[in-house]
Amino acid sequence: MGLQIDLHEGEHKLLAQRIEEIITSQPSLFPYSEAIELLAQLYASKAIHRLSEKQTILEEGSESKEIAQDFVNIDVNSIEKSEPRTVGAEHLMLQMAEQRKLS
Repeated sequence: MGLQIDLHEGEHKLLAQRIEEIITSQPSLFPYSEAIELLAQLYASKAIHRLSEKQTILEEGSESKEIAQDFVNIDVNSIEKSEPRTVGAEHLMLQMAEQRKLS
């Protein structure tokens, strides 16, 4: 007998989000309903199983190729100048400070 759980249309996004959390091993930020959790576990399990089957087929069907690795040694004491970059809110605040001549 198959599993029959009906979700409201608004819960589909929550289901997809929970499936992604399970597949990527991310903890959930808030608890989900029992129905969403049950379906998410079921669908994530199926997706992981299918992905592992495809990976096995790809590995068996292709010859192993060695990837050439290129390593470079760097003397960190030889660095003369470093210009760290900021992003996001830090960048915005830096721009505002420069405009107001605070820095």
